[in-house]
Amino acid sequence: YASPEQARGEQATPQSDIYALGLVLYELVGGVPANRLQHLPLPEAVRVICTEGPDLSRCPAEFRPVIEMATAKAANARYPTAEALAEEVR
Repeated sequence: YASPEQARGEQATPQSDIYALGLVLYELVGGVPANRLQHLPLPEAVRVICTEGPDLSRCPAEFRPVIEMATAKAANARYPTAEALAEEVR
């Protein structure tokens, strides 16, 4: 999963990995991929990555705030570390 900053051509950071982990968590607890971009033209896929979040209604309520923070569009709004994300999941 590419983060919004990566989709815009910016440098990947640890927060980019946290974004990807959030989407993997979404897929694990929601049972479906966060988005299906493989058939979209590249500009549309970039738009989706940069503007649309996963459908949190598909996830158990206790995971929604965690996934929402992990997949925030702004990198500085995500968990500061993977350890912080893991602690929240626990």
